[in-house]
Amino acid sequence: QLMSAVRASTADFSILGGDFNSDPRAKNETTYNILKKVMSSSMEEFFKRIADWLVPTRASYGNPRNTYSRNYAPVLYDYIWHRSKKGNLVLTNFFDLPFLTTDIHVSKLL
Repeated sequence: QLMSAVRASTADFSILGGDFNSDPRAKNETTYNILKKVMSSSMEEFFKRIADWLVPTRASYGNPRNTYSRNYAPVLYDYIWHRSKKGNLVLTNFFDLPFLTTDIHVSKLL
């Protein structure tokens, strides 16, 4: 449904971002490739080689610097995609990943 809406859009520019829970390395996962047929991945466009962006330090889940998920295997689930029409051009010239931290306290029952 989502890709049907993107394909049908008459907008000059379309930007789609979110948690797609899709690892492009997974053999049985098709979401990433479906998106890639219609849109451009900002991260892939910026880093060019998959080896440069599918690394633990750029993982959006399980990133060693994210306190809420650092105990899990690093994986990239969050993406920003774009598409342009009518001779327009979108380029990714900066890409940064925020590090999500929480205060960790000893929990106690109330």
